[in-house]
Amino acid sequence: MLADVGFPRDRGIEVRAKDCLRVGAIRINRVYDWSDWAGFAVFTLLWVGVVSTTPALGIMTAPLVLHPILSSAGFLLRKPLVSVAPGILPRLAGYLGTFGVMACFAGFQTWYPSWMAPASNAHLRNAGTCIWALGAVFDVWAVWSLRHGMSIIPQARTLITTGAYRYVRHPLYAAYILQNIGLYLRYPSFAVFSVVLGWFLLALLRVRYEEAVLTRNFPDYSTYRRHVGMFFPRLQKQKPLTADEQLTAAEDRLAEC
Repeated sequence: MLADVGFPRDRGIEVRAKDCLRVGAIRINRVYDWSDWAGFAVFTLLWVGVVSTTPALGIMTAPLVLHPILSSAGFLLRKPLVSVAPGILPRLAGYLGTFGVMACFAGFQTWYPSWMAPASNAHLRNAGTCIWALGAVFDVWAVWSLRHGMSIIPQARTLITTGAYRYVRHPLYAAYILQNIGLYLRYPSFAVFSVVLGWFLLALLRVRYEEAVLTRNFPDYSTYRRHVGMFFPRLQKQKPLTADEQLTAAEDRLAEC
């Protein structure tokens, strides 16, 4: 990692938990707040729901089971809060982007099953299944990589640049992109397309809020952002910043404070 947690940069934002700090042999135990336990409970319930509705654990169903359990563990393993994006819109984007697709597809299957009818073309269905499976496997890796910075709403907890984040800045959204493309190929209805498109627009909004709060709190994020792609790896390495560019970037950060 390029940086670890620090003190909040925004007024009015409190650190509501104490980190496990090591100073020599001294250890200060982390104190969990209600949001840690709430996130743990929600994703544990999702895991119970997935397990109870999955007939048998196999290669295709394993990522479905692993995602919620790793997410729930992430809420207990994550670093303390440093800062959070202000306002109601970042929170709405976070919650809708996380649970909106699941809620819509569950509603379609219950009240409008024809909207979730599989494609008549077997090749299209198989392609959709393969793309979805690729995204599901990548999703598990991304969730585990995010465990120390797990959150639903845009927050700054720690700067993660290892694991899946070594290759893309938002690997979890990249995994969802693959999964949603696979779902649409398998269930090619206008309703599914609308949900997938709506999720993607929310993801772009979440990226904007998340990168703003990370840039404010972790100076190294600007360098990381320059060298690492948003959703897909960059094929060409970026040249290092010149001295003038570094000075300009520092002035921009000061202006944002």
